[in-house]
Order: sequence, then C-alpha cells, then structure tokens
Amino acid sequence: MKKIYLLSITLLLFTFNLRAQEGWYLQNTLENQYLESVYFVDQNIGYTVGQSDLIFKTTNGGDDWNQVGSANGKSVGFINKDTGIVVGDYGSVLLTTDGGSDWEIKNIDSTYFLNSIKFLNENFAWAVGFRYDDAQGIVLSTINGGQTWSPHLILNEYGFFSVDFVDENNGWIVGWFGRVQKTTDGGQTWVGKSIPPGENLYSVKFTDLNNGWIFGGDGVIYHTNDGGINWSPQSSGAQAHLFSGYFVDQSYGWAVGAAGLIVKTTNGGINWIDQSVKSSDIYNPYYFSSIYLIDRNTGWIVGNGGIVFKTTDGGGVTSVDYNNPGIDNFSLNQNYPNPFNPTTNIGFRIASASGGGFVTLKVYDILGREVATLVNEEKPAGNYEVEFDGGALASGIYFYKLQTGNYTSVKKMILIK
Repeated sequence: MKKIYLLSITLLLFTFNLRAQEGWYLQNTLENQYLESVYFVDQNIGYTVGQSDLIFKTTNGGDDWNQVGSANGKSVGFINKDTGIVVGDYGSVLLTTDGGSDWEIKNIDSTYFLNSIKFLNENFAWAVGFRYDDAQGIVLSTINGGQTWSPHLILNEYGFFSVDFVDENNGWIVGWFGRVQKTTDGGQTWVGKSIPPGENLYSVKFTDLNNGWIFGGDGVIYHTNDGGINWSPQSSGAQAHLFSGYFVDQSYGWAVGAAGLIVKTTNGGINWIDQSVKSSDIYNPYYFSSIYLIDRNTGWIVGNGGIVFKTTDGGGVTSVDYNNPGIDNFSLNQNYPNPFNPTTNIGFRIASASGGGFVTLKVYDILGREVATLVNEEKPAGNYEVEFDGGALASGIYFYKLQTGNYTSVKKMILIK
C-alpha cells in the first residue's frame, strides 16, 4: 500500500472581507489553479481539486485553503469529515480516512480517465469516465469503501461525465451525445436512453428515487419524476453550457457553467432565475466547473483561475431577461458528423448585438495541446461553418474551443480512423 505524506502548505490567497455581501461573491482565488470539483462536509470543512494535481482543504468555510495532497483530480466526494475519495485522469483514485492527512493510492488502469465520483456510504462508491484508447464508457464500483474497485464497461457507449446514486441499488450516469444510463442493481447492469437534441450531458443529481435533473450543453436541463423512465425539458433561459448542477431538496436547485453562468430554481425547475456573475476582464470570463451547497443558503462554486465563489443567502435574488440580444446569443454547435474520419464541420454564431469582434476557434488534443487553429480573425455578426481535417492526427478525443469577447464555449469530438 502506497501512501502520500504531505505537509499542509498554505497557499497565497486573495482573501476578501466580504461576509456581509449578498449573492454570490468571490471569496478566494487559489493562484495558478484550475479547479474542477468542490465538496463540503459541513459549513466549515470542504475540499477542492483540479488540473494542477493538488488537493486542497478548508476548515473555516473557504476563508483559507491548505494543500493536503497531490492528485490529478477531476472529482472529490466525502461521506464524513474523515473519509473521502478523489478520482481523475490516468486511473487516479485516492482514498483518505483521516481528513486528508494521508492518501492511499489505488492501482487502477492508467487508460481510465475518471470524471465523477459518488461516495454513498462507508462501503459503496462509484466512479465514471472513459477509456482513453477507444473512448469507451467506464464505470468503477467498490463495496468496501474504496479499498478495491471493479470495472464495468458499457458496450457501445462513449464517455460519461457524472454519476449519482440514491441508495445501494439505484443510480444514474450521463455523458456524451445526450446519453443517460440507469441501474437498479448497483451498477451490474445498465439501461440507456437518448435525450434530444443529443447535447453532451455533464451533470446528474437526484434528490430521491423518483426526482432527478440532468444538465448539459447549451443550457439543457431535463427533469424526471419517475426515476428516469421519462425526462421532460426545463427552460433555463441560458445558451451557455451547464457543467454542474445541485439540488438540496425537491424545490431548491442551482446550475453553473460557462461565461459565469449561474441559474437557480425554488420550484423544482419550473422556473429558473439568473444569478450569473461577470468577470471584469472580458478576455478572461469566469468558467464554473462545480457547485456544492449544504443547505438552501450556503454554497460554493469553483472554476478557472482558482476562483472560489461563496453565498450565504442562496445567491440572492436577481433576474435577467435572457431574450435580450447580448452575450447569450453566441453559440457553438456540435460538430457533424461525429465521430468523424477524417473531416467534420463546426458551426458557430456571433451575436448580432455584439457587432462582431475578434474570434478564435482552436482544436486541442486530450492533453490540452493545441493541434489546429481554424479561425483567428475579426468577424462580423452572423452564422459560420468551418471544416476541420484531422487526416494528420491520430484517432482519439479532441476538443474545440470558440472564444470571442467574454464568450467561451468548448465541445468534444471523436476522430476514428
């Protein structure tokens, strides 16, 4: 058994005395970080992980954060103040039973890229993601508190982004191309279905055996009240991607995503209220990856640049007309065909109210290396489509990113030769 012993190193934080502020406020910035996931055990103890291969812990509600471990972390989950799991790329699975002082490294297949962890109780946990070499969807499960893990490949399904369970038998996972999977036997077998229009689904959250929500590309939100047999669309009013959603009960929920997007509901998603926050730097907008709340009032959001936002009043009450022809009329379409070999088309729209501007559209490999620049110039408002030729590239997963002004959108595509 391998263990990592690390001294707790306090990072330089930009801490603001904003306790009296209303709504969502920037509580801290962890320098040189890109935070992917946040989880709080109570109002004081919380953890966050990200792309910098570090694990951070707070014991005072997010005012200060200390490094307590090292992991290529995409998701973190705890069942109490001592016991938690972090999962990430290259089969990264780490377990702590002493509040993050020590982390046990579990030997998992290095081709597994894990995006989400659900730690249900002292015995049961599930992690989902994809296999790097063929993008096959992967589910890992443990029945002994994370000591050993069993892999389950779901044939003919691409990668998964999020997993949630309400008990030891009933769970759901969501992923690429609008696919939703359900199990009633603890993950031994899964039944899948497609949610139109086929946008990637990034987050799933259930409050009980019947009521659940899924969140995805271009502001997609769906709700079920029969355990996932049927799904009904809900109008978030947003067009930016929603990467994380969380409900504290059947009525109160939030979702966050690109371009500082935050939406809230107090009636189970019948109506969604905008609580978005905008960065003062239009060339570096907030990009929210994860949200977690401990009750209807207190919660945290993390994202790019090491940002940590907090609220103690449920995010306040704000309202924005999403029909206003502004930033939310930008869009980046899913490429077609997808998967492709070797060419595919990518469409995007520049909002009319913006009057146009400088636009970049770039392609990256799974390690974040830029492999192609498709657009890098001033463009007037309008609809556009470009062709991407992957003939010189290896089969695999690629990302394409559109950026103009304070709008940023990223989508995945698969090259199969």
